[in-house]
Amino acid sequence: MCRRHMVRKMRDLYLYLKKDEITKFCERVDMPAEATKIVCDLIDSFDFSAIAPYYHMLFSVKTGNDAVNEINTILENEEKKGFVWLTVYLAAVLEAKTTYDALGIDDKIFYDTMAIFSRFVNEHKESFGVYGYDRQKWNFRQISCTLFRIDELEYEMCEFANEDAVINGETVIAKGENTISIHIPSDARLNPENNKTSLKNAMKFLEKHFPSFEYRMMYCQSWIISPNLRDVLNENSNIINFLENFEIYKVDPDQESYKIWVFKNEKLTIDQFPQNTSLQRNITKHLRQGGKIGSACGVIRKTSIQSL
Repeated sequence: MCRRHMVRKMRDLYLYLKKDEITKFCERVDMPAEATKIVCDLIDSFDFSAIAPYYHMLFSVKTGNDAVNEINTILENEEKKGFVWLTVYLAAVLEAKTTYDALGIDDKIFYDTMAIFSRFVNEHKESFGVYGYDRQKWNFRQISCTLFRIDELEYEMCEFANEDAVINGETVIAKGENTISIHIPSDARLNPENNKTSLKNAMKFLEKHFPSFEYRMMYCQSWIISPNLRDVLNENSNIINFLENFEIYKVDPDQESYKIWVFKNEKLTIDQFPQNTSLQRNITKHLRQGGKIGSACGVIRKTSIQSL
């Protein structure tokens, strides 16, 4: 790599390591003050020069994973690795705002999308008792402007990476086909009206800002659309109402991703599960009776959303 090219990349990161602007952003998205202070201290004290050449790679889903791997290697023995990552991403958030503005995307969507960083920091405390950040393998999607939060749900523009999704002999999504992946934030309020509003507004958003991205289906892969939940929850529950929106094409009964979202720690055994909510209690009872939760994959047709 020539020196001129490296200097350009290094300058990009340092250009956005601005304490005042990052602090303002953190306040806007309710970042815990303790985490904000650590980030600001790192801006003053940490040497980012080894990371800087990989910073620009975070702005593309094609190179994001490579950037994460390279930076993780650099930070392997760094005590504050998570917060260094958070600092780099918050600088990237400031730069991503310039792309949002160029696309004419509303500030509400920008802040709703990027509030994922404060949510992840708070979720880390729920799981481990201290503030931290460990989702570096996920957040280049927001930075690269391929994943947006629209009301209660998140929508990611992508090519379908799995094998063909088939329902009753019909290929509903072919491998490599453009699609929208739906993600469910932990703070999403999944009542029927919110779900409908989010889906319809997401379609309008995509048509307005990304008209060249053609897709037939939205899809979701999650524990929250597992048909097994019908044996756990009342048919009128918000979760059941949400999963009813999907045509299910695959179920993995042994998948245990529900642990991190329902019980906040994937390493807990059933005897250690918290029993603070009705969902926690109902799932625990179901598992003790020999049931499973698992996960599922399902689709919502674009034509179905149009008719909501």
